[in-house]
Amino acid sequence: MSETVVERPLPHARSPLRVLSSIRFDEVVLLQGAPVIGVLFSIGALTTGSIFRSAVFIIGSLCLVAHVYALNDWAGIEVDLNDPNRATRTFSAKGVSRAEVGLLAAALLVVSLLLLGSLGWTTFVLALAIVCLSVLYSAPALHMKGQPVFGSIPLI
Repeated sequence: MSETVVERPLPHARSPLRVLSSIRFDEVVLLQGAPVIGVLFSIGALTTGSIFRSAVFIIGSLCLVAHVYALNDWAGIEVDLNDPNRATRTFSAKGVSRAEVGLLAAALLVVSLLLLGSLGWTTFVLALAIVCLSVLYSAPALHMKGQPVFGSIPLI
C-alpha cells in the first residue's frame, strides 16, 4: 500500500497575492464613497500638492477600511466557518492562515496611520477613533459586535 504525500507550501513561501485575496475589496471600495466626496469638496484648486494630498488620503482611507475588515474577519473566523453562507468566502477557504490575516491587518493599520497621520493631527485622530471603534467592535476579548447597543455604535 502506497501513501500519498501532499506537499504544502511553507507559510513564509505563500504568495503575497493569496494573502491579499483575503481582503474584501468590493466592500472596501464601496465604503470609499463618503471619503472621496469629502476630498472632492475640500480639494480647492487643482495643484500638484492638492492632488498628491488627495491621493495620500484616499490610499490611507482604503488601507484603514481594509484593516477594519481584516481585523473583523480575523476576530470572527470561528463564527464565519460555522456559517454555511460565509464559510466558502473566508480567508481560510482561500488557504490563508489566521496568523497571516493578523499580520495583514497590522500592516494595513500601520500604513493607514502613517499616511493619514502625514496629513495632520485632525485626520490622524479621526483615523485613530475609527481604529478604536473597530477594536471595540471586533476584538475577541471585547467583541461588542453581538452586544445590544454596542454593536450599533460604530454605525452612528
